Amino acid sequence: MAPVEYTKPDSGQDLTRLKSTLSDTKGDPPAYSVHLQGTRLSTSTSKPVYPSTKIQLNPTNFFYIDGDYPRIKSAFMIDPSLHVPETYLSLLKEIDADAVGERMNMYVNTGNDLDLDVWIVGRKESDAALDPMRRTRMHLGSQNGSVTVKVNAIDNIRPFSLELVSRDKPVTVFIPRSFHGTVMLSRWRKCTLSDEIFRNLTQLGSVGKKEMFFVGDFSPVVSGSETGSVEWAPDELRAETEGDIMVKYVDEVEPVVLKQDELKSVASKLRFFVQWLFHAHT
Repeated sequence: MAPVEYTKPDSGQDLTRLKSTLSDTKGDPPAYSVHLQGTRLSTSTSKPVYPSTKIQLNPTNFFYIDGDYPRIKSAFMIDPSLHVPETYLSLLKEIDADAVGERMNMYVNTGNDLDLDVWIVGRKESDAALDPMRRTRMHLGSQNGSVTVKVNAIDNIRPFSLELVSRDKPVTVFIPRSFHGTVMLSRWRKCTLSDEIFRNLTQLGSVGKKEMFFVGDFSPVVSGSETGSVEWAPDELRAETEGDIMVKYVDEVEPVVLKQDELKSVASKLRFFVQWLFHAHT
């Protein structure tokens, strides 16, 4: 098996702001709104707050965008248990259906850069057990732009399947610590795995420009796959591009440096340089 090319990530990686911001130029994607009360519309304007995250986003499900829109930089909360009447959903097409013909929980395909925070809603320990064989399925892709996605877990989420596609631009993905499953990367350039991802993976194989790993504890798979004693659907991450691919844990994201602090740092370095230059010529 060909060795995996491993490099440390650049500390200057751009971060996604949690607040949803879509480009206001022409061709903006349509807004979607899902009401938890079914056919009764709530008059409340407040958004639910999840204690574990302190964020305010309305959850949705079966979210769909398909079109050559400008750069999308936004945040979405996906609740796979949320029932959305067919009346509020787009027509089911082959592109936003999984292998068995079911609608994906999130499908985004655009023509420019894609920069998303995705929060997946789970259940607390005291709630009913989640179906270990049912995945939350998502496809996020761009024809001509880069793809950057941060996947965040709220409480205990069911296994998820995430497919990221770009034609030839970088693909960057941040996965939750709860990720336990296969990672399949197909790229023509550099593949970067963080130190912590690298420590938690088991290499499974390599064919040409395709690499396959298992991230997380591999022993349940080895001990239960032949006997059938373990019934669960592992997480799946598939990334494909002719550019670079980077994979990190979502809590490895570097803190945002405030512009004011950046300016102070630059000013300090400039002052030091001027002082050095002055003394060097005296």
